[in-house]
Amino acid sequence: MDRNGSLIMPRKQDIPAAIKRQIRRALHPSVAALRRMARYRFEPSLNRRMRELGERKEFLGKKEHAELLALLAFTQQRTLEKLEARAALKRLNEVLTGVQ
Repeated sequence: MDRNGSLIMPRKQDIPAAIKRQIRRALHPSVAALRRMARYRFEPSLNRRMRELGERKEFLGKKEHAELLALLAFTQQRTLEKLEARAALKRLNEVLTGVQ
């Protein structure tokens, strides 16, 4: 680890092929999960409901207003997770060719 606590990995070309295969096998489930998250799309019904509520936001009752806020929080969090997954896949690909 370096001074900042980051894991120091050898450069791609310094890692023997057998070790690369073992690392890829070990990372495969995590990479698959990151890919799913990076490709995530909101259900059309969710987008539709958010649009409906958003268009009437000035006239919503407490229950619908709370629903809109919850949907917005959910979509913001999921979007952040999607971007983080894409960044993690990119970093993994920089370390190990063919991980993505």
